[in-house]
Amino acid sequence: MRHLPHPPKFYQALREAAARTKTGLYLIEGPKLIQEALASLPPQSIHAILWRYDEEPPFAVPSNLLYLVAPWLLERITTLETAPPGIAIAYQNLQAPQPQDKPALFLEGLQDPGNVGTLIRLAEWFGLKAIWLSPESVDPFHPKVVRASMGSLFRVSIARAQNWQTLLHTFPGQIAVATLQGPPPKEINWQAIDALYLGSEGQGVRYAPPHAVSVYIPKAPSAKADSLNVATAAAILLYCWRTL
Repeated sequence: MRHLPHPPKFYQALREAAARTKTGLYLIEGPKLIQEALASLPPQSIHAILWRYDEEPPFAVPSNLLYLVAPWLLERITTLETAPPGIAIAYQNLQAPQPQDKPALFLEGLQDPGNVGTLIRLAEWFGLKAIWLSPESVDPFHPKVVRASMGSLFRVSIARAQNWQTLLHTFPGQIAVATLQGPPPKEINWQAIDALYLGSEGQGVRYAPPHAVSVYIPKAPSAKADSLNVATAAAILLYCWRTL
C-alpha cells in the first residue's frame, strides 16, 4: 500500500471547518458521491481517494489518486456512523463564482447544512450560475452539505462572500427577495429578475439591497404556520422564476 500524502490526523481534521478553510480541502464520503465527483470534477480537483484495501472499487479510479487503506483509518476520518468503503479528499472549487455571474442565488445566514445542500441541488436543477452565502452562513463544504447536495456541489459555482454588502451593491441585476409581506409570485415580472435572495427561517432577511423586489408566498387563511422551510420556499420561487 502506498503511503498517504499526509498523516491520518491531517484528513481527520477535515471534519472541522477550520481545517477545511486552512487547507482548502474537503471530504467526499461514500462510493456514489465519489463516482459523481470523478465524473464532474476536473482531475486536478481531487487530492486523493482512500479506499479500504479489502474491497475493489465498483468503478474505475485513476491509479495516481487511489490509496488503499485499512478500515480503521476510514473509521477515524468519516463523519458517518458507519465508515464507507471509500472517502475522497478534494480541493474546494477552483473556479469560484464571480460577482457579475447570473442568474444567482443569495443565501443569508443559513446554518442548517441539510437545507444548504438541498438548495445547491435546486440551483443546479434550475440552471443557476452562482450561489453566494453570507459570511455567517454554514460552510458550503461541510460534510452534511456535500451529502445533501447529492453531487450538485461538484457542478455549481459556490462561495461564502467576505464582504456581503459590497457584493449585493455591485451585483449587476435585479434581485427578488423572499419576505413575509409583499406581492405574490404571480404579480412579479420574473423575466426581469437576475437573482433570488433568501434568509434564514429564524432571522429572515436583514441585508437585502433597497432596490430589491419583495415577493411573498401566500398561505391559506386557516394556516397557523408562521413560515416555510427555506428550501421549500426556494423550490416554489425558483419554479416561478425559471419556468413560468
